[in-house]
Amino acid sequence: EYLEKTLTSLFKLDGVEDHTVFISQDGSHGGVQEVAMRYVKGAGGKVKHVFNNMRQNHADKGDQAAVHYIADHYKFVLTHVFDREEGYDAAVLLEEDMQVSPDFLQLFRDTRPLLDQDDTIMCVSSWNDNGYKAMDLDPRRLFRSGFFPGLGWMLRRQLWDELKDKWPKSQWDHWMRVDSQSQGRDCIVPEVSRNHNIGVEGATVHSSAFTSRLQNIAFSEVPPKPFGDLSYLLKAKYTSYVMDLVQQSAKVSFSKAMESKGGFGAKGTVTRVGYIREDWHKIAERAGLYVSQWPRGHFEHLVIVRKG
Repeated sequence: EYLEKTLTSLFKLDGVEDHTVFISQDGSHGGVQEVAMRYVKGAGGKVKHVFNNMRQNHADKGDQAAVHYIADHYKFVLTHVFDREEGYDAAVLLEEDMQVSPDFLQLFRDTRPLLDQDDTIMCVSSWNDNGYKAMDLDPRRLFRSGFFPGLGWMLRRQLWDELKDKWPKSQWDHWMRVDSQSQGRDCIVPEVSRNHNIGVEGATVHSSAFTSRLQNIAFSEVPPKPFGDLSYLLKAKYTSYVMDLVQQSAKVSFSKAMESKGGFGAKGTVTRVGYIREDWHKIAERAGLYVSQWPRGHFEHLVIVRKG
């Protein structure tokens, strides 16, 4: 059911026929195979159905088996596209429980040159962990983040060449966020996500998480339109922009920020709150951001929040 919905939203997009779509199946579920083959037929070779032949047996891993199988599958997909097929210098990876926005492909088309122009950019993602509906979000604005978002993301072949010989056995997305992989590089992210999680239950998602967080993430439904000049995302320009914001801001103490009302200053003002990593979850909860032990969506450990 999830795969059908994901593929339906993907194949509605203008220009999808210009790209090769790989449907990678991990396992032998007949229903998944049936859905995949419906899209393969009549696509003239532009849709390919492949099976994960690098799958290991992780039955002994207990409740950690799922994250091992997922890591295996990602390794297979990337190996197949970049090492077994020919002619692909970049790929967008999308999981089977995602609905995509009308300008999903536009985002990746327009940002693809940035990966060649700026070697401090590691990937482009269509997902903003902090893109909640309650925020003041601009659907046309993109930003840099040192935190790897995953969930609908583009990489170049060169990045895979770096990673493939040390690909992890589990928790691949957390591994991507470790300094030895990111090496100080950033991902480009839209303020308003271009995919929407439709999987109420999944290998790493439970219904409680969907209800409390994922359903409150804003999802772009604007029609495709070029994003325009994206040179503001190049490292030097973006760093200058962030430094200007910092210089304009008024300092708010941590204790003031923890107050129930007015902790971040009046609407329309630029304020900054310092934190230590151990206290980040308190700031995140107070600001209505993704609550975790590490700041998601940060640039050089600074998280920009525009309150609605």
